[in-house]
Amino acid sequence: MRCYMTKDEFKKDCLIGAVIQKQITVADCAKRLELSVRQVMRLVAKVKSGSSLLHGNCGKGAKGLDAKLKQNIVDIYSQFRFADSNFLHFKELLLELHQIQISYNALRTLLLRAGFASPKKHRPKKNHPRRPPKEAFGEMLQTDASSHQFFLPFGDQKFYALHGFIDDAAGAITGLYMTKNECSDGYFEALRATLLNFGCPGSVYADGLSLFFSSKREALSKKDILAGIEERRTQFGQICYDLGIELIHARSSQAKGKIERLWQTLQSRLITEFKIRDIDSVEKANAFLPEYLVSFNKKFSKLVTKSVFLPVPKTIDLNLLLSLKYTRKLDSGLCFSFYKNIFKVPDGTPHATVELLISKIHGMKVLLKGKLLSVIPLFDANNNPQVTQNSNRDTIQDIVKTLLTRNERVA
Repeated sequence: MRCYMTKDEFKKDCLIGAVIQKQITVADCAKRLELSVRQVMRLVAKVKSGSSLLHGNCGKGAKGLDAKLKQNIVDIYSQFRFADSNFLHFKELLLELHQIQISYNALRTLLLRAGFASPKKHRPKKNHPRRPPKEAFGEMLQTDASSHQFFLPFGDQKFYALHGFIDDAAGAITGLYMTKNECSDGYFEALRATLLNFGCPGSVYADGLSLFFSSKREALSKKDILAGIEERRTQFGQICYDLGIELIHARSSQAKGKIERLWQTLQSRLITEFKIRDIDSVEKANAFLPEYLVSFNKKFSKLVTKSVFLPVPKTIDLNLLLSLKYTRKLDSGLCFSFYKNIFKVPDGTPHATVELLISKIHGMKVLLKGKLLSVIPLFDANNNPQVTQNSNRDTIQDIVKTLLTRNERVA
C-alpha cells in the first residue's frame, strides 16, 4: 500500500476530517467532492473506524504479479522477435503465443520500470474538420500506399511500398499488396483482392497521383469528342469506370485520415509479425498479407449491417481488366511499334486496330475482335533482330516490368 496521498486524495481526507469535526456539513462536503451524500457518510464511517481512505491495492501495480512472471515478461520483450513492438501489440502477442494474460496498464508499468520505452510516439493532436464516415459498407474505399523499411530487422535497409484499400464506414481493410515502390502493379493487385473478396465498391477516394487522375489539363481534341470521350482517364481511372466505381479526388492527406492512420498501425505491427514468422522478402510478405488482413479486420473493424458492395459482373475477366491497355494499328506486315521495339501478331489482320494488354499474368497480348492473340518481338530498341526464344521472352518481361513497376511518385 502507498504511504503517501495524491492531491485529490489529500483534499478528500481534509474535507472528511472537517465533517467529523463538524466544521462543515455532509451536504457541503458531498458538493465539493462531487459525491453523493450517502458516499460521504460511508467515508466518514470508514475514517471513524480507523481505516485509511486509500484503497488496499494502491501501489501494488501489475495486479499482484509475482516476480518470476514479471521477469519472464521482460525477458520475452527483450527477444529479437518482440523488440520495439508497441506495448498494446505485445500484450496481444503475449496472450496469443505465450498464454500470458495481463492488463495493458500493468504491462506498460512493468516495461517502463524495466527501462523500455514504447516505440509509438504520441504527437500533439491537431484539430481538423471531421467528415462523417459513410453509413454503408462498400460505399467508399480510401486508397493509398506507404513506403517504409519493413525488413530493417533482417538487415534490409530498403524502403518498400505497401498498397492498400480500407472501407470508410467499417474501417476494414479490403486489400493489401507490397512492391518495391509505389506502382500500378501494387494498386492493381490490392484492387484485385478487394474485387475477389468483397466486390465492387461504390467509390474510391484517392490522392492526386497521376496514376489515378490525368495530369493533362488541356481540352479534349476534336477526335476525342467524336469518339465519345468526355474526360481524360488514366489506366486506373478507366478500370474504375468500367466497373462503375466513382473515383474521387482527395485534396489533402487529412481528407483520407482513416488510411493514413492505418499506415501508422501497420508500420508498427507488421515489422513484429514479420520477425515472428521470419518474413524477410516482398514475396513472403505478399503470401502472408491475405491471412493477416482477416485477423486485422476481426480485431479493428466495426460491424456495419448495410453493405453496398456489388458482385463483379461475370462477363468481366479480371486478368484482362487489371492490365495496362494501349491502342495500336497493325501495318500490312502484321507489325506494330511499342517502346522502340517492333512486334508482330502472326494471327492478326492487316491494318487492324488492336488493343495491346500488358499484365504480369499473361505478359503482352493483343485483343482483336474479342480474341487474345500472342505477339512476337522482331527488333529491339537498337534495331537488332530478336532471333531466339529466350531473347523474345526477356524483351517482353522487361517491358512488362518497366511499365507495371515504375515508380509513380517519381513519374
